[in-house]
Amino acid sequence: MFAEAYFDESGTDAGSPVVCVAGYLFEKDQCLRMDAEWKAALEAAGISHFHMVECAQGVGKFARKSKAERIEIESRLIGIIKRRACVGIVCSVCPEDYLHFVPGAKDFGGAYQLLLSWCIVAVSTWVAKHDYQGEIAYFFEAGHALEAHANASMIKLRNTPALKHGCRYRSHLFIGKNDARPIQAADLLAWQWHRE
Repeated sequence: MFAEAYFDESGTDAGSPVVCVAGYLFEKDQCLRMDAEWKAALEAAGISHFHMVECAQGVGKFARKSKAERIEIESRLIGIIKRRACVGIVCSVCPEDYLHFVPGAKDFGGAYQLLLSWCIVAVSTWVAKHDYQGEIAYFFEAGHALEAHANASMIKLRNTPALKHGCRYRSHLFIGKNDARPIQAADLLAWQWHRE
C-alpha cells in the first residue's frame, strides 16, 4: 500500500514577492481514478494537458476558449481534486526575507529548498495524524534551477532511517507537467495560491 504526493512551485521568477510550493497527496487507488477523470475532462475540453497560467490568460491551448469555458474547465478539474485528494498542501515564503534571516541559504537551495522541506513535513504530519502505515512516492515538477539541491535533499532523506520512516519515503522523481496529470493539479493549486 502506498500513496503519491505531487508538488509544483510558483513565484520563482525574479522579482516575485512570494514563492510557494503546493500540491496534493493521493492514495494510490484515488490517484488512478483522478488521472482517469482528469484525462476525460481534458479530452472533453479538447486539450492535451492543463497549465493554469494558460487557462487563466486564455493563451496556448486555451486561446480559442472563452473565459466562461476556461472557468468551467478549471471548476471541473477542481471538483476532481476535491473528490480524490487526501490533503492539499501549500507552503510559501518571501524569498528576500528568508535570505535576510538565513544568510547563505541561497547556496543550499534558498527558499525553494525550504518550501520543499516544509511540504515533506506537512506530509509527515498527515502520516502521523492518520496513522498511515504505507509508503509515499514523492513527485516534483522538473526544471527548477535548484532541482539538483532538492534532489540531494531527497537522497539524504532516503538515507536517514528516522527521517525516511517519519515521512514514509518510498521514492522520489522530478517529472514534467505533461508526464503526470497529478502534477497539473499541483500546478493549479500553486498558481492560485501565488496569485492570491
